Amino acid sequence: KEMTVFGGKSGPVPFDHHLHQAVVEDCKTCHKDFPQEKGALEAAKKDGRLKKKQVMNKTCTKCHRALKKAGQKTGPVSCKVCHQK
Repeated sequence: KEMTVFGGKSGPVPFDHHLHQAVVEDCKTCHKDFPQEKGALEAAKKDGRLKKKQVMNKTCTKCHRALKKAGQKTGPVSCKVCHQK
């Protein structure tokens, strides 16, 4: 399922959830910091459980960079590639 994640001032981020499910396999890899329900990521940021960019920097780009370093196919490692203004 293609989703759009709120990306703050940098613009929205299209997110292919099915692709990540197929590659990552364990939902808790990404969902360790927020529940698996619609709007949970934004709600966690709004109420202070998560800091802005926390998931992107500590989970998303960290994983992408590790895969790239290992020579594997991966997603973007630069912010502007995902954020759409």
